[in-house]
Amino acid sequence: MNPVFYILVTLFLTSVIWSVIFLMSWFTLGKKQYAMLWTIAFALSACQWATILAEPLFDSHTLYWMLGSSFSVGSVLLGTWGHCIRVNSSIKIRYLIISAIVTLAAVYYFTAINVHVGLFMSLYVYYDVILLILSAVIIFRHKQKSLPAEIGASITYTLCGLLLFVAASIALLQGSQVNEEYIALYTLINFMTVPAAHVGMAVFIIFIMASDLAEKMNHLAMTDVLTGCLNRRGFYNKSQEQLKDKLNLLGYR
Repeated sequence: MNPVFYILVTLFLTSVIWSVIFLMSWFTLGKKQYAMLWTIAFALSACQWATILAEPLFDSHTLYWMLGSSFSVGSVLLGTWGHCIRVNSSIKIRYLIISAIVTLAAVYYFTAINVHVGLFMSLYVYYDVILLILSAVIIFRHKQKSLPAEIGASITYTLCGLLLFVAASIALLQGSQVNEEYIALYTLINFMTVPAAHVGMAVFIIFIMASDLAEKMNHLAMTDVLTGCLNRRGFYNKSQEQLKDKLNLLGYR
């Protein structure tokens, strides 16, 4: 069989596994809304890979492309939404939803009505790129000192976004008609980028959730449950930090 088939099967299965993992995280970590959004995001990703695997079964290429692009946009949108909720971002989600609807409407138009291969192959990917870069910025900037997992996630999202931007630009260069050379290059970049990025983003999201839980546990260990004030351990650690900062300012190491 074509090696691409095995890659697609792997992507489908890993998406299902990640979706189950995030659903378990939703149950065990206090039913956080962003965990549920990431669960649905990876479920939609699994639907996207399943659609690509089932391409020979579609009588209409138009329906196939509409479904695939919709699952892709929905997956990235929900992933970004989850990051916005996690950090209490001021970004209005309705604007992201409206832009997703406009993007998909344009993809549908250039797929079914005024066929333009370059546009229907690239528009939804450009939208995904914007959301990936936005997610990277949201993750990295919500704290003065980002957690290692957040830095790793930001880098992964950014690299994935940049490589997908290249792939989308190659697809756009085809113009209105299919160009086999561009299609081959587009496919090559996608299948070099997407599997690693897909796994990398999921792993770093898990690390972020684990880091959030560790911070929460550390806060509980350092404060009084009733008053929220520092307890003995918290006061000692805070005083040590303050003393170290003062000594550094005075030139002592």
